[in-house]
Amino acid sequence: MSLFQTLFRRIGLLLLFAAVLSVACGEDLKGVRDTGTRRSALRSSGDVPVVTSLRREFPGARLKMRNRRVNFIDGAHLALGDTPEQSAEAVKASVARAFNINPNDLVPQRLVEGGRMVLKQPEPTGLMYNHKTETFKFWLYRYGQQVAGIPVHKAELKVLVWNKPGYPVASAISSLRNISRFVVPATQRSFKVNRDNSLRAAQSDVSKNNNRIGPASLDVFSEPELVVFAGSEDDDVPPRLAIRYTGETTRGLGRWQFVADAANGEILNTEDRIYFTNVWGRVMGNVTLEPVAADCAPQYPVPLPFAEVSIDGGAEGFTGPNGFYFLNNPNSTPVNVVSTLDGKFIDINYWVHDVETLTSTVTPPGPAFFLQNQADDNEYVIAQANAYYHVNLVRNTLLHYSPDYPIIPTQEDFEVLVNADETYMDGGACPAGAWYEGHGIGIGYIVLCASGSKSWGGDVWVNTAFGTIIYHEYAHHILGSGDSMQNEFGEGFADAVAILIAGDPGYGRGYLLGDCSSVMRNADNNCQYDPVNCTTDPIACGDHEDLHGCGKLFSGIIWDLREALMASHPTDYLDILYPLLFDYAQYNEGTGAIDEYVLTFMLELDDDDNNLDNGTPHSAEICKAFEAHGFECPISSARPCDGICANPVVFNWSASYQSQDLQTGEVCRETTQDVTGGNCGNMLAPRTLSVNGTVMTCDYQEWRNLPPKRNGGYCITTTSGDYPYAFFTFW
Repeated sequence: MSLFQTLFRRIGLLLLFAAVLSVACGEDLKGVRDTGTRRSALRSSGDVPVVTSLRREFPGARLKMRNRRVNFIDGAHLALGDTPEQSAEAVKASVARAFNINPNDLVPQRLVEGGRMVLKQPEPTGLMYNHKTETFKFWLYRYGQQVAGIPVHKAELKVLVWNKPGYPVASAISSLRNISRFVVPATQRSFKVNRDNSLRAAQSDVSKNNNRIGPASLDVFSEPELVVFAGSEDDDVPPRLAIRYTGETTRGLGRWQFVADAANGEILNTEDRIYFTNVWGRVMGNVTLEPVAADCAPQYPVPLPFAEVSIDGGAEGFTGPNGFYFLNNPNSTPVNVVSTLDGKFIDINYWVHDVETLTSTVTPPGPAFFLQNQADDNEYVIAQANAYYHVNLVRNTLLHYSPDYPIIPTQEDFEVLVNADETYMDGGACPAGAWYEGHGIGIGYIVLCASGSKSWGGDVWVNTAFGTIIYHEYAHHILGSGDSMQNEFGEGFADAVAILIAGDPGYGRGYLLGDCSSVMRNADNNCQYDPVNCTTDPIACGDHEDLHGCGKLFSGIIWDLREALMASHPTDYLDILYPLLFDYAQYNEGTGAIDEYVLTFMLELDDDDNNLDNGTPHSAEICKAFEAHGFECPISSARPCDGICANPVVFNWSASYQSQDLQTGEVCRETTQDVTGGNCGNMLAPRTLSVNGTVMTCDYQEWRNLPPKRNGGYCITTTSGDYPYAFFTFW
């Protein structure tokens, strides 16, 4: 631990020295247009580097930098307040001073479908939901940067606040831009899209990916939005007035977001909005439950939640979580009840074969039972039932563990298109097998292809409407709704969601027609981290240009973390892992890279005392998983009993732990679970029981004070002696 702190201080000094040198020797900005700025992006007011200003605002805090930009602030005493909002606002004010930003230009915002909504008052998002206490561990506040009421592209401050007395701020993430001297030029506010520039930019973007063909044209453009552009992700450029819009082709597969100079239409930034994968969704439905393609396993009847049911000419409604429905009806005259796979939250659309609609004539009160895909002999109908069931399943999994996630809890009619074939692509094939097409924050849809489509490599797909492929594509929607970058992290995250829900490290099992054993990617891997190329094995694990292969690095980490938590917390390992995964999708540094920041932020979310230096409740498992893939953990991976006793027996529990008879020998046991109390008894002097080295009173009474955690948990030891029926209890 002290070694890490020493290294961090040295690295911080080097970064500060490099930052000062880079400013002193920075580029000449004399030729910058008057719509820009004449100062280095690294400096704040008075020519003081931002990193120096931040250290003055937050003494003792840890600052992380990338490409000369401070993007992470962490410390035990960033701010306190009577309310979480007070704490968040205090950090906002300090950061604004360091960047020489008017605090009023950091406006509270909330993610909504298609973008961000500016709020009058901050409205936080809850993170790390605890089902036992029905409370959130953290509140996440978002602030967007503006200049003269114009949003700054990709510029945001996120503040993570503990939900406990004093409401200490755990950390903050910044993508703010140092543009305090930028003055919005007086100009017209009506701007036109340069279609030719946009097309060339899209073609150039596609040329970086050998698996796609560039668009011949862009046919549909959104209304341009005025923004200030001062860089994207880690890049800083002189600010200028710009427009942001999307363009797409209707004669192929492609959609891009562009940022262009407002004065001349020069394209400043291009972002691909199609996220691919070589891929896999009491009204009941026959669906494929096994983690494999529908061709490779039987279908079983399961309840279909939130499915639309209606009385012909009468009431309409939806099934509940277990498939039951109730419809209002005024009399006992026989009625026709209709069941369809258009649901409250998920709508199944089709390219080949109409969506199955079932009708039953009953006399009220019925009942009318439905079984979608009852015949179970038609690929297209099986695909519909699979897509509906599995998209609802992954959505419900997200909301169970992260009920305050942006957009998705209230989003209705999310579209899933099934059975696309070569005619869907205007004469082309479905080479990607399946994909998520994002149209902005929280807006998009999934496309799943019919069997017989050929991949870019010439392989023949099965119908991709099956479990892991569907989970993967919806996971891209989860990231999009949390406004997270996709890139290699997006593919790794989507694979991780898929394998966790399936309980199988093999993603896309059975994806090749006639081959039920092959998998597209395997998360049970040994991909090693490389800070330059993503992984040290670009052939087996991919690199930064191979997003799906590179994503295996992250899915491999998550699978190893699953195995480690399953060993230490066999009854609730998913309750620990899912919140870390889903809430990290909101609270991340935003570049889409798989690097040491992923480990740091996960530890931050897992922490329980605002001090990473003493470990986190599950830092041993988290560090073990990341270290197995070449990462260096920033905190100690020591166990609670290290230095106290050898070979401890690890124990965990639900509700409470009863040790049973301890017999007469020495005892060495440890746990990393949270402990709120305990007691012990039947210890005959001089025999003693200790918790983390502190001798406890064993008089059957509840302990008034429990020693603090040690290395993220508790070590319980006894000396040898009577009685054999001695015991201890934790709860």
